[in-house]
Amino acid sequence: MEDLNLARSFYRSYEQAHAAIYFFEGAGRRYSELGLTSRGGQYFGSRSAPLGRASKELVFSTFYSFSMNSIERAIPSTWDIADPSDVVEARFEAAGELFGPAVEALGESAIDDLLSKLQRALESLEVGGRPLFAAHASLANPKDKGALLWHTITLLRENRGDGHISALVAEGISGIEANIIHIASGRIPKEFITNTRGFSDDEWARATSNLQQRGILSDEEGLTAVGDALKNRVEETTDRLSAAAPLSIGSEAGDVIDELTEVTKVIKEANKLPF
Repeated sequence: MEDLNLARSFYRSYEQAHAAIYFFEGAGRRYSELGLTSRGGQYFGSRSAPLGRASKELVFSTFYSFSMNSIERAIPSTWDIADPSDVVEARFEAAGELFGPAVEALGESAIDDLLSKLQRALESLEVGGRPLFAAHASLANPKDKGALLWHTITLLRENRGDGHISALVAEGISGIEANIIHIASGRIPKEFITNTRGFSDDEWARATSNLQQRGILSDEEGLTAVGDALKNRVEETTDRLSAAAPLSIGSEAGDVIDELTEVTKVIKEANKLPF
C-alpha cells in the first residue's frame, strides 16, 4: 500500500470512533452535570478544554470550519460555568464508558497490544504547527483503558486535523469555503453543514461567489476541474503530513487498521450512533 493510501486508510479506521464522543449520551449527561447544557457549550467546551480558558478567537482558529457566531455563543462564557480541567475529566470519563464495549469485545490483552503499537505512531507525530494536537498531548493519560484508547486515537485525529488546516491555508481556502467544497464533492449533505456550522446565508453566498470567481465552483455550485484538482491537492497534502504515523508502525500497520476498524464497529453498534 502506497504511503498516502496507507495514511488515508489509517485515518478512516479510527475517525468515527473518535467522533462518537460528540454524539454519545453519556458525554452530554456528564457535561450537563457541570452546568454545560447547550449543544454549543458541550461541543466547543469539551473539544477546546485542553487549550485551557481559550478565547473565541483561538477556538475559531483551531477548529476552522465553524462560524465565529456559533463559537462566541459558547466561548468564553463556558469557562464561567465549568473549569476546563473538569470538562477534560468529564470527557475522559465519558470516553471510558463509550469504549467499554470495545475493550470487552477485544479483550484487555488485545487492547494493550493495540495501544503499544499506536504508541509508536504517537512518537512519530510533530508538535510544531499543530496547536490542537499539542494541547491534547499535554494532558496526563487517563487510567481507564477505554479512555486511554479514545485519547490515543484523538491525538492521531487532532494531529491530522491540524495538518489539514495547514493544507487549506496554503491553498487560500477559508473554513466556510472548505465546507462548501466538501458539499460540492458530494460527500456530505448540505443540510448537515448548514445546520451545524452556524454560517449566515450572506456568509454562505459570499463564500460561494468567491469560489465561483476563482473557478473552483461552477454556476451550479458543483466542483469544476480546477476545484477537483484543488480538493485532491488538499487531501494529498493532508495524507502526506499524517503519513509518518502508520509508517512508524511498520509491517503491523495493516493489522492495526483492521483492529481499529473493529473497535469502531463495536462502538457504533453498541451505541446506535447516527453515522
